[in-house]
Amino acid sequence: MWPGPQAADRLARLDAAAEVATREPARMLAGDLNDLLPEAVSLAPSGCTVVVFHTAVLLYLRRADREAFVRQVRSLPVRWIAQEGRGVLPDIDAALPPVGRARFGLSLDGRALAGTAPHGGRIDWLPDARGLVVR
Repeated sequence: MWPGPQAADRLARLDAAAEVATREPARMLAGDLNDLLPEAVSLAPSGCTVVVFHTAVLLYLRRADREAFVRQVRSLPVRWIAQEGRGVLPDIDAALPPVGRARFGLSLDGRALAGTAPHGGRIDWLPDARGLVVR
């Protein structure tokens, strides 16, 4: 937990999240994300909205595996939220205003929403982002 003026608030949120995790433990799958994504989606109860979320993950995949992940996640009945550094998802980069390379792109279902700081500490929403979130 990072120290600072909001540390008490962050610790309270962490404690609340730990309480939820105690009651509803996460199921962990270990292996290649491209191999396991369909299985992970199939584990959700019917009627649920499945959300695939990742931040600073795809950078660690080879380009071909990254492209395979994008094709696969787009083919599944999920909402897809990504926060990745510039150069990882070129279609998202193209929709963001030019900024320093340390910035990330936040997207929903493959459409750019905002430029962000690497840990989400700053979010610069795109003008039409609200229309993309509500559907």
